[in-house]
Amino acid sequence: MRRSQPFRVASCALAGLLLAVSAGADEPAPAAVAARVEGYLGGAVIHESGNDRDSAVDAGGAGSFSALIGPVYLQADVFGDYNAFNSAASDVGFGGHLGYSDPELFSVGASFSYQEINWRRDIPNRDVEDDYLRAGGEAELYLDALTLGAMGGYLENAERDKGGYYARGLVRYYLWDDLKLEVNGGVAKFGSGTQPQARALVEYRPPAWPIGFFARWDGAFKSGLDQNFAVLGFRLYLEGLSLDSPRSLRATDRIYFRESCQGFLFGARAC
Repeated sequence: MRRSQPFRVASCALAGLLLAVSAGADEPAPAAVAARVEGYLGGAVIHESGNDRDSAVDAGGAGSFSALIGPVYLQADVFGDYNAFNSAASDVGFGGHLGYSDPELFSVGASFSYQEINWRRDIPNRDVEDDYLRAGGEAELYLDALTLGAMGGYLENAERDKGGYYARGLVRYYLWDDLKLEVNGGVAKFGSGTQPQARALVEYRPPAWPIGFFARWDGAFKSGLDQNFAVLGFRLYLEGLSLDSPRSLRATDRIYFRESCQGFLFGARAC
């Protein structure tokens, strides 16, 4: 028996509705909390004019906990790093972010961090401890697969009673939703010294996996002193504190997480 035209139209409409519902079900509403844990291992090279290059193993990690209250995000960070130069350096610190976010359009907020860096030298009684404080603003603009970001604010070295500023720009592009490329660059200034900084990162997270893998390079360039840190690492993502991964890396980045560590280099990776 031939079906009537109205019946066919109604059938197509119902099928389209079911497809839309099932597509929406693939990515549920964001959980109220999420966490990200990062670990990495690689190498560092420092070259000072007139001296040979000094190379060392570099290792560290970071952890972030994010909470959403409507469009307001709150993120807490901890981080640490170690490199085994002749004058070995280690650092630990914590930070936070507070702001407003629309994952389809933009995010804007404030951030701060405190970090202690220790240099242990071969010369007796020449160990050095420095405390760094950073406080400022951050913003990201979302243009389909492209993210444009900016951050800047106040830097202080409490031990040496030196103040200054930092300013950086960010370009992030998702080749597809689970593969991102990122470049980041700017300056850090203390007293009369200004140091250009740069970073490049590529991260891939297999679809539906709670873990992603990345390669990252950080560099700092000042007259007479070049620093380069390159590492491979992983990031574990927990949405709702669960290993289930209902959304892409791109969506996870924009909904939940800001930069846990800005990655400035002062002989160690200062956040």
